[in-house]
Amino acid sequence: VLYGMRREAAGDLTGALKLYDAILEVDEAHTGIWKRRVAVYRQLGDTKRAAEDLCRYLDTFYTDVEGWLELADLYASRYELSRFQVPPFSFPSLPPPLCPLCPFFPCDRKQ
Repeated sequence: VLYGMRREAAGDLTGALKLYDAILEVDEAHTGIWKRRVAVYRQLGDTKRAAEDLCRYLDTFYTDVEGWLELADLYASRYELSRFQVPPFSFPSLPPPLCPLCPFFPCDRKQ
């Protein structure tokens, strides 16, 4: 991961993506690599690909609150907010371990 981040810092974003792809072929459950890929796609200005990768990541790691916030930010930056008819925090109800976050994410569970 650090070698890829070093490549990112040096401006070699495509080299970092190739490295991240190689790591994901070996270990598809490496959460840090998934998040770095999203960050690289954002740096490249490819928000569509960043959102697609983040959706694939969240299909597996659906309790990652930071991932959901990142996805909301990607959608908000990609579409005009005037056409964004969904309330800002209309995420699905969070699982019970995440209910302490209810002040930030309204859920229908009682504590």
